[in-house]
Amino acid sequence: MDRYELDAALREAGVPAAEYLIPGVSSPGAPRLDSYYVLRETDDGWLVSVWERGVEEPVRRFGSEEDACRHLYEHLTRRAPEPPPGSAETLAELAEHREEIQRRAWEQYHRARRDHD
Repeated sequence: MDRYELDAALREAGVPAAEYLIPGVSSPGAPRLDSYYVLRETDDGWLVSVWERGVEEPVRRFGSEEDACRHLYEHLTRRAPEPPPGSAETLAELAEHREEIQRRAWEQYHRARRDHD
């Protein structure tokens, strides 16, 4: 994969253009987030870096364009894992009983302070 294929693959994967910049490939005038990834060629290979409020922080250097592109693609398309089965029900139950849970937690806190003092 080269930088042009990377740009196309990121767009196809639904990665917002505001999250990355590939000089000479992606639109330089596109709005950017306060922090975004940059893929660029250097004298000794390829660099993936993060630009945050005008300051560049190198993330990783690569000897080949292909390796750098694959790394950036995998990073930008990696999404959070699916929640475990039953977690939605657990959250709903916690929300439903939050006042009782909070009351018991305060009781335990005050009991522990009393026992400690």
